[in-house]
Amino acid sequence: MRQRGSDAAGCASEDDAFRVLEEALAGTFGDRQVNLSFDHWPVITMRYEGKDFDSTITPDLAEAIIELQQALNRAYARHVLHTANARRLTNDQRRGLKIKAKVEKGSSLIKIDLGEYGTTLINGMVGRMSSQDMMITVLGIALVGGGYLAWKAYLKNKAEGKVLDDRTRLQLGMSEQETRRMKILADALAKNDSLRNTQADFDDARREFVRGGTDADTLNLQGTQMIASDARTIGSTPRTASEESQLNGHYIIQKLDWHN
Repeated sequence: MRQRGSDAAGCASEDDAFRVLEEALAGTFGDRQVNLSFDHWPVITMRYEGKDFDSTITPDLAEAIIELQQALNRAYARHVLHTANARRLTNDQRRGLKIKAKVEKGSSLIKIDLGEYGTTLINGMVGRMSSQDMMITVLGIALVGGGYLAWKAYLKNKAEGKVLDDRTRLQLGMSEQETRRMKILADALAKNDSLRNTQADFDDARREFVRGGTDADTLNLQGTQMIASDARTIGSTPRTASEESQLNGHYIIQKLDWHN
């Protein structure tokens, strides 16, 4: 993702995304106008190797992709339409949010580029919130949905207390830098209840991608490689319980818009 405009930051990777998110959380940008654009980031990459995985998508993997699409639709509905019900999306909005899964030869190597989705999300948010809040929300969704670290953190969390191959457990160890970045992401989630529920939706999709590889010999999910027995162990955990917040209190109505 790259950033252009009066406050050009040049986000082109997960590293830059965390840097800009940290700046936004610190109030660096204030009320200044900032334009965000995505350039083939984030990209979700998964590889499944085995006799039934040769340039093909199994029914289980098809269900996982559908689960991911549903999580993306709900994220848009939550943060643009302010409802957790994705059925509120119009047909045009659904078409604009559709993802494409590219399957490459040799194994089932699946790549899903979320850059176009990010652009659609930004366009839907323009004028609905401050530039700084939009950056926190958009970068938060990009990182919890397609970031390498979010996938690693999910797998690490589900592996706690379970017997796994030593090589898998070694990969799931967090470096000092990764631990610091998880704190940045946690700060963003703490500021936005909807982001936490969006993370839960993506965690459900991650679970399905893990379960979809239990028949493979090996699988690599966004950089973390494991054997099938580890996938079965991690994939056996229950779905994440989503809790929608009720914002009870006294508010000042600043605007009524009957447009939609």
